[in-house]
Amino acid sequence: MMAPLIDIVFLLLIFFMLVTKFLTPSINVDLPRSVSADIREERAIHLGIDKDLNLFVGEQAADWTTLVATLTAVKEAEHPEIVRIKADKTVPIEYVVKAIDAVREAGMKTVALEAETSRPQQFGASDAVTDDDSTAAPQG
Repeated sequence: MMAPLIDIVFLLLIFFMLVTKFLTPSINVDLPRSVSADIREERAIHLGIDKDLNLFVGEQAADWTTLVATLTAVKEAEHPEIVRIKADKTVPIEYVVKAIDAVREAGMKTVALEAETSRPQQFGASDAVTDDDSTAAPQG
């Protein structure tokens, strides 16, 4: 009579183990779109920068002043293969560069910038930006 109960518990255990394997840290970030974005599964540290310039290592809030020390501690504990930077598309590039510098200062060399995949846009002749209208947005 116990065998069916053990089977159910075992199946639930496997289900939750598989589900947690495919969960990624969730930070509310509006990623830029890229046609060539590539998704790879590696042991990674996820570094997030939201639109208010708040910093996250994994799902934990971090501080810009102690970022190198935080990344070093995570590196020692998790032995990541790569650092994935997930920055909101409204974040100024200087903050992304600052994050990359902190990653390298912490002793990690492989950095990936995350983007959402999208289908290629077809630009017509009227969409081209010329010297005369360099501030104009593409039509379409």
